[in-house]
Amino acid sequence: RLYLGCISARSRSRTSEGEEGERGDHFELAHDAHVPLLADESQMTDERIKVLFMRSGAFDRPEGITTAQDALFERFRRKYGGLLPEGYLGAAGGLNEKQRELLCALQHGSVRTIRALMHELDWNFVYPPATKLPSGETVDEGWCRSPLALLVRPDEGNLTPFMPGVARAERLALIEEALASGCADPNYPKWYWSNPAVHASFEGDVDALALLHTHGCDLEQRIEWLLQPRPRFSLVHAAAFNGNIKILEHLRTRVQPSTFTDVDADGSNALHTLLESSRDLPTAELLLRCSLNGFAKNYQGRSPLSMAIEVLPELAAKLLVTKSRFEYRWWGADLYRYSFDGIVLPCTPEGRAMPVVDAAGRNTTIEALIVRHNRKELLTLPLMVALIERKWQWFASSVYQRRVRLYVLMCIGTFVASAATDGSAEFALGGLLGGGCWAAFVVQLVGEITSSGPAAYLQARSCKTAAGARRQRGG
Repeated sequence: RLYLGCISARSRSRTSEGEEGERGDHFELAHDAHVPLLADESQMTDERIKVLFMRSGAFDRPEGITTAQDALFERFRRKYGGLLPEGYLGAAGGLNEKQRELLCALQHGSVRTIRALMHELDWNFVYPPATKLPSGETVDEGWCRSPLALLVRPDEGNLTPFMPGVARAERLALIEEALASGCADPNYPKWYWSNPAVHASFEGDVDALALLHTHGCDLEQRIEWLLQPRPRFSLVHAAAFNGNIKILEHLRTRVQPSTFTDVDADGSNALHTLLESSRDLPTAELLLRCSLNGFAKNYQGRSPLSMAIEVLPELAAKLLVTKSRFEYRWWGADLYRYSFDGIVLPCTPEGRAMPVVDAAGRNTTIEALIVRHNRKELLTLPLMVALIERKWQWFASSVYQRRVRLYVLMCIGTFVASAATDGSAEFALGGLLGGGCWAAFVVQLVGEITSSGPAAYLQARSCKTAAGARRQRGG
């Protein structure tokens, strides 16, 4: 439910250049190893699927989840049908007798039948969407997965489980036998998000993933995740999604370091994926030790730092600490070296702090997020203290002093005018002073609105109001 529902937060902005070719693919991709972008008809299909995902309560019932899986499989089959060998995803005419027999054996946990069919049937096919009867019941429900994928992850969420009553050790033995017999390819189906290795990573099943790898599974494979335009989602992303640190530890010594640092088709690294879903701090710390960039923005304009400020401030603190390095102690003062890249740098052409996008899709800054979410503990870190002090020295102090002088003169003018008699020179002086201050205030306000834009100014004001209200409630 979580990994299907997350698509509602994804951006539709993409970049079509700079992608690397897929490593280890068995089939040639068109256009210099790049999967073609979706045609207009397929994009309309994507929009219909997205509407399904965003529907309130869509995944509260099993029927909603299976409907989404059916739609994603049909999308995959239409998109890659011309690139994959004929019949690669299964015969167009539906299930044959042996395939249906295997499905029934998986549904009922019939170990003897499953073992017998290892020698009578090629398992490299995907069960198509189930047939819906006029009564509303469904038959031949295989979750749009291969038989091996169903063995790897037979129980998921609120769906009716496969392999009921079968012990885990027995199920792992079946997986090993199926792989050893050659009836099931551990890499099948390529590029499809619902394959065995991806499900082992989602589930955190290190034993199943190890069996797949022993029999030739490519741990550096890429799959097309939900509605992303290309197969760029890795097993590292899948493990981070559910915070499965043991899978990541298993992969760490078996894949190239770039597999950990690569981004998916939305420009998100595994830290983005983790913060969008599991928000598990120990897993995030492991990813940081694997050299993932906690300050890189994805195509939505969100960085792990900006996301962590919103949902996992402990990680945000660790990321900010990495930007300050203690150099030495000089005459009683601690000297630090700071880097503001990914925090306020690079600035916009107008000289403003680097923009990021929050969970609601609004443009903001790292500092504004800290204030909005009342992350006071982050403001005490050496880097943030240094940033605030420098801003105060360079321009904030003069702005503050100018505003204070303006308000003081306004108060003096109001007091003089109220204390003087009508028509007196003092009354005129107080009125002139107060009116001049009001005029200066309006000019200053217009300048702020003009420089930042009306929408950004109103958004900043609303954020400050909301932050003040939270502080009052929190004490």
